Amino acid sequence: MDFTKFVATVEHASLFFPRCRQFDDPFEGSFPRANAPIRQDSLVDLKLTLDQITDRLKNRSAFYKWNRHWVLANCWHMGPCESAALWRLYSKTTDAVCIVSTYQRLRDCLPVDVRIGEVSYIDYDNETVEEGNVNFPFMHKRLSFKHERELRALIWDTNWCKTPEGRIDTEYIPSDLGQWMPCDLVKLVECIRVAPQSLDWFHDLVRRVATHYGLTVEVRRSSLDDAPFF
Repeated sequence: MDFTKFVATVEHASLFFPRCRQFDDPFEGSFPRANAPIRQDSLVDLKLTLDQITDRLKNRSAFYKWNRHWVLANCWHMGPCESAALWRLYSKTTDAVCIVSTYQRLRDCLPVDVRIGEVSYIDYDNETVEEGNVNFPFMHKRLSFKHERELRALIWDTNWCKTPEGRIDTEYIPSDLGQWMPCDLVKLVECIRVAPQSLDWFHDLVRRVATHYGLTVEVRRSSLDDAPFF
C-alpha cells in the first residue's frame, strides 16, 4: 500500500474493506459462462413456462451484478517471500509499505462472521463456480490473475439496504466506497517492509509513524534491496 493508506490504517486502527465494484477486474462477482446451462436446468423441474424461466434467469443475473455493491473484500498476497510484480502493481512510487502477517493473526483479529479464504483461479471458459452462496463468485478469479495468490476476507453487508419490512431493496446502491473494520493491529502485524529503493528518510519515517501508533514491530527494507553475491 502507499504511505497515505498506511497512515490511514494505523490512524483508524482498522482494515479497509472496499466494495468489490471498486476493483479493476470487471469479472469480480461474476460466474463462468458454463454456469448458464446449470442455472437453466435448475428451473426446468419447477414446471415453469419459458417466459417465467427467462424472467427468473434475468433476475438472478441482476442480483449477482447488484451484489458487487454489497460484498466488501480486504485482500492479501500469500507467499513465503516478497513479490516484485506486486510491488510494481500496488506501489506507484518508492513511498510504499507492505504489512506482513499470517492467516492465523488475521483470523484472530476479525469477527467470526468475516469469511476468510484463498481465491481459486479457474478457466472461465470451461469450468464452473458453485451457486447458492453469495461469497463463491468473489472467491474465484480468472487464471490470468494467478500470480496474485490472493487471500480474501469478505463481508456481505446488506443491512443498509433493507426496507422497513426487512427485505433487501435491490434498487438501493451505496454511495460510499467501502468500510473500515476495527482491528487490533498490534496482534495483526508481524513486521513492516518498505518498498524497494526507498530512501533512508522514508524508512525512518515509517518506523516513527508505526511507533507513534503503538506498533513496535520491526520495519525492514525490502528483501529486493539485498546486495547480490557474485
